[in-house]
Amino acid sequence: MRSSPGPDFRLLATTRNGLRVLVGTPLDDVQDSVDTLLRGLLIAVPAASLLLAVVVWLLVGRVLRPVEAIRRRVAGVSGSTLNRRVPEPKTQDEIARLARTMNEMLERVETADTRQRRFVADASHELRTPLARIRAQLEVDRAHPEEADAAATRQSVLDEADTLQRLIDDLLLLARADNAQEPRVGDLVDLDDVVMAEARRMRGTESVSVDVSRVSGAQVRGNRDRLARVVRNLLDNAVQHGGPQIVVSLREVDGQAELTVADDGPGIPAAEQDRVFERFARVDEARSQGAGGSGLGLAIAREIVAAHGGAIVIDPLHRSGARFVVTLPIGGKTARSPVS
Repeated sequence: MRSSPGPDFRLLATTRNGLRVLVGTPLDDVQDSVDTLLRGLLIAVPAASLLLAVVVWLLVGRVLRPVEAIRRRVAGVSGSTLNRRVPEPKTQDEIARLARTMNEMLERVETADTRQRRFVADASHELRTPLARIRAQLEVDRAHPEEADAAATRQSVLDEADTLQRLIDDLLLLARADNAQEPRVGDLVDLDDVVMAEARRMRGTESVSVDVSRVSGAQVRGNRDRLARVVRNLLDNAVQHGGPQIVVSLREVDGQAELTVADDGPGIPAAEQDRVFERFARVDEARSQGAGGSGLGLAIAREIVAAHGGAIVIDPLHRSGARFVVTLPIGGKTARSPVS
């Protein structure tokens, strides 16, 4: 036993040929190395961790800086500032794609808001016009009772009331069309029966010739009343803006039911052929015969056809008058929910 502490040793004992050999080495160098390592770790690890945290914070802040810019810009967008757009980084990473997606969303929101504002303004104007005529007639009768024709005034007011009712019905139908999102399979409808019924109605109310000799059988899925509305609106449009001769055809081609309504009027200028399907759009300068409707007939037809999974266009190759072409999936094909 040692009386005083000394250096630590590490001993190795082994026996060879009956001899026991002991080998020892001091551990001072090892202990010094361990102590030095511990002191280094106690300083280096916290310092490295702090440095790493700072670097990560700076890098993350730099990466998320565009996200914060996008957030601030979107937070400042209101109903009156829908034209604002978020900054798009020049990179091609996820942040840049996020910015582009946000701008596309804002573009859609602005377009929808502009369309809604224009629709409300146009609807207000259209509703105000018959009301103004009713008011004017009643005020004239009140101001000059001795010259008033009560029967004529009643008939005129009833006519204006019918106009108001049709316009309100059209506006409600378009509002429902805007909200029709759920997929649904409609009933099987014999489109040729619908066309023939509307042609008979047109012959009974208008002095026009409706040629249906080219109407053949075609069956589609959808809402019979709404499909009849499409045919009626196209025929009414042909009567108002075309000539006395209307040609209707219906056939099945390439898995589609193709309905056409052609008139012999002045036609539609090429520059206006897309605009005529907008709500309250009119091309009276080119296709007016003194009777213009509300400008909703073709817009309603397009909404109904789109809800049935089809399309409506103006045939650009038709030279004499206007020719509207409606295509719908034949029976058995599914479509978006028809407006109900």
